[in-house]
Order: sequence, then C-alpha cells, then structure tokens
Amino acid sequence: MEPSLSDDYFGNLASIVGGVTTAGELLEHNLGWAAWNLHEAVVNHTDKVVRKQCIFVSECLNVAVDLCYDSNDFKMQ
Repeated sequence: MEPSLSDDYFGNLASIVGGVTTAGELLEHNLGWAAWNLHEAVVNHTDKVVRKQCIFVSECLNVAVDLCYDSNDFKMQ
C-alpha cells in the first residue's frame, strides 16, 4: 500500500486477482504463457486498484471504510 499502513493498523482486506483466458488460448500457448498472464495480473494489482475496489465495495454496502480514503479526506457520515 502506498502510503504504507501504520504499524498499529489492525484489520483485513481481501482482494481477488485473476486472469482470464479461453481453453483454446491455453491449448495454443504453453504453461509459461499462462503463468506470465497471472504474473501480469499480480504486478498490475497496485495500490490504486485495491483502493478503487475498496471504494466500490464501501459504496455498494453504504459503509465508510477508512482504508479506502486518504486520511485527510475521511469523514464519517
């Protein structure tokens, strides 16, 4: 996370990372190709992506999640 979470942070966050392909693509390419696609998904799972997902979930559930927002912007509603 950028910025890093504070040392006294206590909580959890689950965020799914995956790749999408077809059976034809898997048969056409080798296992290294599939591994590379998963690697790219992990590398691109950045702080910005995690926070965007967090904001989406918090808005859907209509709850405030302090990890989603910059501490200067966070306001309880």
